[in-house]
Amino acid sequence: MSNLADKVLAQTRCSAELIKRAEERAQQDAAIKQAVDAAIPGAVQALLDNDRIEGHQKEAVAKGLEDHAACIELITKLAFHRNAQELSSIGTPGAEGSGGGNGSVKQASYSGAPVTDWDRTEAGQKFSQILFSGRQST
Repeated sequence: MSNLADKVLAQTRCSAELIKRAEERAQQDAAIKQAVDAAIPGAVQALLDNDRIEGHQKEAVAKGLEDHAACIELITKLAFHRNAQELSSIGTPGAEGSGGGNGSVKQASYSGAPVTDWDRTEAGQKFSQILFSGRQST
């Protein structure tokens, strides 16, 4: 009978450990959900303030941010979205302070870094020389 008692004791200990781990996991999940729920209003407001969504979309976006798959879908859609200000600034001359105000410098849409005239750079001249001569020079 000692063997049976040892097996029951081992099973009880194993069950107690599993229950303890399940409770810890439930507490972690609750803490994560609480943090997410607290962050959602700020994220929705930031999206609204920066013209990424419109006022009537607030509730749908907040609901979408609660679900991982819907959140990834929203991020993907936002990555392709440009607001009116961004669309109007694509291809326009740089600001006064970015190139002396001569209008020849444009802002790169991906980083905001000034795009210079490639043909005037040393690398651009070397490339043109190679391209038009048909051979590579060193």
